[in-house]
Amino acid sequence: EGEARQIQKRLEKGNTDTGNLKADIFEQELRYAISLKDVKEKLCATLALTKAASDDTYWMNDNECPEDVAKNMKNLATLWRTVLLTQTDEELGIDAPAGLAATHGGSGGSREGLYAFLAMMAPEFKNASEYCKVTFNWKPNASSKKQKTST
Repeated sequence: EGEARQIQKRLEKGNTDTGNLKADIFEQELRYAISLKDVKEKLCATLALTKAASDDTYWMNDNECPEDVAKNMKNLATLWRTVLLTQTDEELGIDAPAGLAATHGGSGGSREGLYAFLAMMAPEFKNASEYCKVTFNWKPNASSKKQKTST
């Protein structure tokens, strides 16, 4: 039996060990996303990590490292707020083709959809743990936002 199968068994247990393992995996994946140089790849990795974390938040509650979980969730939100969402739609690769943008009032709706997704995740994360305060302050300040689309 290989290491991958042992990890899979630990993930299937649904106990504190599972929470510890998921917290460690989350931290490693967050480090990877932060390390990416290409902003489009960083967006994809961060979006996937955010979605995966929100699909099952039980690990945020049942673990032996609540301070690390809170810190890593704060770092995820900071990545969204200060790195990704300060980029233009074109830089992120979410700009709409000209025809589609024209039919949607100048926007393809991708940024709006991304903001709606992140707004839905914030309460999920906030209520995920009774042992640590998970904040997901993802929205950039108006003064730090770049123009939504490039000219």
